[in-house]
Amino acid sequence: MKLHIRLCISVAVLSIMLAGLNSALPTPAYGETPLLSFYERLWQKAINLKEEGRCPQAAPLFQVLINSPTPYAPDALFHLAECLEMEEDWPQAAAAWRKFTHRYKDDPRMPGALFRLGNAYRNLQNYGAAIQVFLHYVSLDAPLADLAWEAIGDAYVELGRYEAAIRAYNEALQVSPTPWGKRNLQEKMAQAYLKAGDFPSAAAVYEKLLSQAPDLCYRAKVDYLLGNVLLQMGRAEDAYARFLDAVWKAPAAEHSYLALIQLVEAGVKVDDYQRGLVDYYACSSYPAACGAAVMAFQRYILAHPKDHKAEAHYYAALAYRTAGNYEAALKEWDWLIYTHPGSSLVPEGWWEKGRTFEWMGDLDEAIATYRKLADLHPDSPYALKALWRMAQLLERQGELRAASEAYLKAAEREKDETRQADALFQAGLALYRAGDFEGAADLWDRLNDQGDPRPARALFWLGKAAYAQGKFSYARSHWQKAASEAPSSYYGLRASVRLRKFEIAGCRQLPPPGPPTDLPEKLLTWVSVWSPYDDLPTPCRGIGSPKSRSPGEIKTSEPPHSVRAKALLEAGLRREALALYESIRREYQGDAPALACLAIRFLGEKLYAPSIRSALSLIHMAEEAGAPPPPICIQRIAYPLHYANLIQEEACAVGMDPLFLAAVIHQESLFDPTVSSWAGAVGLMQIMPTTGQGIAKALRWDDYRERDLQKPFLSVKFGVWYLKRQRERFGDWLVALAAYNGGPGNAARWWEEAQGDPDLFVELISLDETKEYVKRIYERYATYRRLYSAS
Repeated sequence: MKLHIRLCISVAVLSIMLAGLNSALPTPAYGETPLLSFYERLWQKAINLKEEGRCPQAAPLFQVLINSPTPYAPDALFHLAECLEMEEDWPQAAAAWRKFTHRYKDDPRMPGALFRLGNAYRNLQNYGAAIQVFLHYVSLDAPLADLAWEAIGDAYVELGRYEAAIRAYNEALQVSPTPWGKRNLQEKMAQAYLKAGDFPSAAAVYEKLLSQAPDLCYRAKVDYLLGNVLLQMGRAEDAYARFLDAVWKAPAAEHSYLALIQLVEAGVKVDDYQRGLVDYYACSSYPAACGAAVMAFQRYILAHPKDHKAEAHYYAALAYRTAGNYEAALKEWDWLIYTHPGSSLVPEGWWEKGRTFEWMGDLDEAIATYRKLADLHPDSPYALKALWRMAQLLERQGELRAASEAYLKAAEREKDETRQADALFQAGLALYRAGDFEGAADLWDRLNDQGDPRPARALFWLGKAAYAQGKFSYARSHWQKAASEAPSSYYGLRASVRLRKFEIAGCRQLPPPGPPTDLPEKLLTWVSVWSPYDDLPTPCRGIGSPKSRSPGEIKTSEPPHSVRAKALLEAGLRREALALYESIRREYQGDAPALACLAIRFLGEKLYAPSIRSALSLIHMAEEAGAPPPPICIQRIAYPLHYANLIQEEACAVGMDPLFLAAVIHQESLFDPTVSSWAGAVGLMQIMPTTGQGIAKALRWDDYRERDLQKPFLSVKFGVWYLKRQRERFGDWLVALAAYNGGPGNAARWWEEAQGDPDLFVELISLDETKEYVKRIYERYATYRRLYSAS
């Protein structure tokens, strides 16, 4: 959606003129001085709208400021250009960046604006203009010269000027600061040589990359690329040698599979076992490879009937199973187990045989297989896994007493204290579900006496068992003890719920946002109590002793890589900047003063996720050191209320506690609107694109685009709508959270098994990630209430 700036500007300015200051802009919030000028309030309103992702509404306000006789003009133009960029309105974005670079040549952000102007031209496919802008950028000796030269090279490639592209890539190579960046540039150089028809030079680049390969997977990629170049040069034997190198050294790499295809099509003989291995690793992505893997292993076994590797049966079985041929997979597991009794793979073969029965839906045979594994190979790690899995399947089958016995056997064999405690707890839970509350209480008493590593769990469930037996005073006593011993833990909080001292509340007014002005002094004074320092680390250099410096003297200097990270941020490369800032944070992990300064620095730059991580690490270090509790204002860095107005608006619209919503956002994204998960979830509320499409349709959000999920206002609105819907369906916030993370289908199954008991429901969640998700949000919600309710 284009912003249509001129029309919006005229409408906005007219509305301000007609309605007056008080109606055109919000009244000052609690804690905000009423003496703020018109333009100051206009600026704050525009910035808030932009941060929430409402650029079409922010743009006309920025334009008013650009034309105003105030110091806000350059900032407003920069933010307007960012807005246009976020909306992908590239013609207007280019115009705005061009205006900024012409008007404010001495502004420290000018290089970043130039870089973004170049990117705008690239998106407009105006490659000639992009080249000129990036050349201007590198002439400034700016921090991202390597990326600018790379962009110049890319633009020359688009124009078909490959020799110029190679020169640009070579310039970038000279100043690239990272090994992976250098490898990427060399790959681009090789591709440019190929497009120019210079195969020998391309081959030379790939041969150099071979010597720089950081791992076998990357080496396989270069082997494959080099092999194809050598084929084009007529050097078939050399090409096949490279393909074989990939096949033998990195059978799990995708490029090794592509190399194998080249070898097979050329009629080059490849060892059948190795061929089967490469095909097996590829068959989850390339279904045809599953059958090829099985046939290769069969040829290998037939050629070596008496001395073939047990692994051939192992991988053939996995390939059959991946292809859905479970009966054939079972036969291969039996071949492995009974014809290779001395192989170390036999216990794993039993385990995988049981898993195959599960895939078939034959749980009785799976249980029998796991039981046999535990009996035949009691010392194998797979025997312990089998006992756990057998117990879980018996629970699913409703054989709860048998499940309890299996958990007890697992507890006897477990050497890890936490897992031993978990097995003992699960044994009690199975009896509880079977109605044997006294037997369950005996096991939980035992767990409590030996020390449960999960705070208050045994005490809470002892209370549940007592309550189920009508022993209400005993139940209350156990819950009081649980709430007292571990008040902020999940089980301590659930005990408080039973005592009617805690619940998920409804709408509330949030306190005014923003840290105190003396935050640096408070933070460093607290750190100095338990982590004394003489010379502060680089992130704090120039601060000195907080006791001997005035507030105005407390400032931070640039740590290593910070200059580049800041340049990346100003150039619009936020993801790359955040990755570099995160590496800076990890560099100072364990250094309390440094983490304190980084938390402040990141907060000031509105880099919320690294700020939160720095503060959380600092608080954890303090707890381990036995330090005094951190001041509330410092804890609020770790558990902030960013986007407070947005959170309050959306939560209260559905009767949800804004602090509960803040806890969800903290768990999902650490308040980073641009973050994406490995599964593809996006934004503050980590919404999957397909889910976003469904919500947009339900809300009749006609102009919805997938990238809108990165806009905080939309992500929060969609996430709240989805959470509210699950709450309405199941009637409980814990179940709604599980549905949000693990899917409503799974949540419905767990809820049915729990028969309406929310505490039992959480224990029956079979996805570890979802179970921890629910517990963590519950704990974080309590933390948010402790930090913000009093306000």
